[in-house]
Amino acid sequence: MRSIAHFSTWICAEASQILCAEWEIRRASLGVKRFGKEVTMKMDFHTHGKLAKKLPFSEVYTNWLFAEAKRAGLDAICLTEHFNTLGFDRIYSHIRNSCDREGDTFVADGLRIFQGMETDIAEGGHILSIGPADAILELNRRLEPHKEKGNFLPFAQLLALLREYPVLV
Repeated sequence: MRSIAHFSTWICAEASQILCAEWEIRRASLGVKRFGKEVTMKMDFHTHGKLAKKLPFSEVYTNWLFAEAKRAGLDAICLTEHFNTLGFDRIYSHIRNSCDREGDTFVADGLRIFQGMETDIAEGGHILSIGPADAILELNRRLEPHKEKGNFLPFAQLLALLREYPVLV
């Protein structure tokens, strides 16, 4: 099991303070309050609903992932599928059709699922974004021309695009 601190997000030195400040501002949107009290959640911020980018989507695997996360003691996961994975929107369609919706998240057998995406950047590495399903799906469509190696957006351009949406970066 990965720890909550496991991030494969690439952060260039000059952008790290911007991202840290953005995290401080936006992390509250991931908070859960019950009866007026903030609740601590055990959460993995970087998971994938598919075994590999080029494989077709499998409901069986995705459901297994959710069950394993719950068995491992997690309260929530951020599903940060690769932006250029085969059948990206099928994963989110499956979640919408098989899970209960609670605000901007979904719940599968007690496991809260935050939607997200892992996007490759021109400089190398990946950027994670987490937000409402509609925002993630629209971002994914807008990134269509940039899904092949050699066409990835530079970090600064991707960050500018992400700032147009209610997402945590």
